[in-house]
Amino acid sequence: MGITEEKFRELYEKYKNLVFRQVYDMTSDYYLAQDICQETFLKLYGYMGRLDERGVKRWLYVVSYNKTCDWIRRSKKYHELIEENSDLLVRGADDPVDRYAAFLDDTDWCNHILRKVREKNEKWYEILILFDYFGIPKREIAKKMGIPISTVDTYLRRCKKWLKDNFPNN
Repeated sequence: MGITEEKFRELYEKYKNLVFRQVYDMTSDYYLAQDICQETFLKLYGYMGRLDERGVKRWLYVVSYNKTCDWIRRSKKYHELIEENSDLLVRGADDPVDRYAAFLDDTDWCNHILRKVREKNEKWYEILILFDYFGIPKREIAKKMGIPISTVDTYLRRCKKWLKDNFPNN
């Protein structure tokens, strides 16, 4: 028995504060907590026909927790990169401000490309992030997602082809 759209609205009203509070407690960032809460409920909306209502509260907790942990991990890596590049400022490298600006431009461009992949195909995005960003082996991704490893390969191949076709200079 899947969740209907009307039931989704009820679940949203019932659990939105719980999810928000959990994320806010982990991040202490009001706007980030709103974003992750929204992403969590969007994911629930995508699974509407496949989830049983009885497990929704736990599902929301797990998904929002994982999304928050992912954000914290990415944030730490981002700050490590900034710290590495900030050494250029201390060492007096050629045009350090320009290098730092270029680094930020590259980061923005990568985020833009990842958003486009996510808009195109959510599964491509998930597999791409798990494989290329977190370095999780294809076999483990296939097991986690409950799909054959050949499907993981196909999604990665199609995603990379789409990226080459849509962003040929990168």
